[in-house]
Amino acid sequence: MKKIFLYVTACELRLLDANKLCTYFTVNGHEIVDKPEKADVIIFIGCGIFNDTTDYSFKKLEKYKKYNAEIIVAGCLPAMEEERLKEVFKGKTVSTKDLDKNPDEVDKLFPENKISRCRRCKHILCKCSISEIR
Repeated sequence: MKKIFLYVTACELRLLDANKLCTYFTVNGHEIVDKPEKADVIIFIGCGIFNDTTDYSFKKLEKYKKYNAEIIVAGCLPAMEEERLKEVFKGKTVSTKDLDKNPDEVDKLFPENKISRCRRCKHILCKCSISEIR
């Protein structure tokens, strides 16, 4: 399985997304690592709401592009700064909306995962279906 590094800029709500993703990856057998140089995949959750945090997100993204890992940009940055992001990043993205309401979008990025988020309540391990196993 893959080694995954999660990075979040600024927003507390995106920290919640990162925690959900951490659980999702862990239950699917991936290892969460504490340094980007150890990672096969870097999940970069960036902010695109305020100018300062948006600029900071783009600077940090440039830093992470230097590592030998696949980068997936998540959070509000892909939706709020779509054109600017396309100029500097050609990889995979997933928006905050999809992280919250469309679990299939995350599953598509990791087709090898066996446990997906519940389609009803959007949680990874839930009482209504005890997760769907593919």
